[in-house]
Amino acid sequence: MTGEKSKKASSKKPKTLDASKKAASKPIKKGDDKNAVKKNRLVRRFNKLRLKGETKGKGIVYIGHLPKGFEEGELRKFFEQFGSISKLRVSRSKKTGRTRGYAFLEFAKKDVAEIAVNTMDGYMLFHKKIECHLMDQAHMDTFKNGNREWNFVPTQVIFRNNKNKEKSDEEKAERVKGLLGKEKEKRIRLKELGIDYEYPGYSAIIES
Repeated sequence: MTGEKSKKASSKKPKTLDASKKAASKPIKKGDDKNAVKKNRLVRRFNKLRLKGETKGKGIVYIGHLPKGFEEGELRKFFEQFGSISKLRVSRSKKTGRTRGYAFLEFAKKDVAEIAVNTMDGYMLFHKKIECHLMDQAHMDTFKNGNREWNFVPTQVIFRNNKNKEKSDEEKAERVKGLLGKEKEKRIRLKELGIDYEYPGYSAIIES
């Protein structure tokens, strides 16, 4: 009996782990833990910023590749053939106020929004192929500054108006102070360079 036991013990091979098992048994790196925590934090932050409650039963539609000149009024008139629109926003540049070529619509009923998406996705409008799809989740600022008319003002006009507007007494005093300070620096530099040059400048005008 003892001989058979010794033979069985000798015949048993030592246990070895496969490469896959070894890889699975490796401890998780700290970097991976940090990435997972960061990802979960971003997901929770996005969930807080989602539109909640008021979007139940409503359908939000993204519309892309809008042709030039197709803005709030044209969008509302065109898409109201499918159903009533509760919210509308055309994305615009903060600097120029021009459209960025895409917009968001909120229909009062989700099934109406689905019909609009199925009908208008890939539709050719003024040589532009419209892109439409239904949004499952929307950011809370999706319709920020929406439901309003925009008047486009060229940047050249804005710059010209700001430049030509009448300055207040405080602004004039600050401007004079800056000119006198620069003039004083020039006089100091000329002396440092050994140049003996006198000129009246702005100070003479103020004194007179």
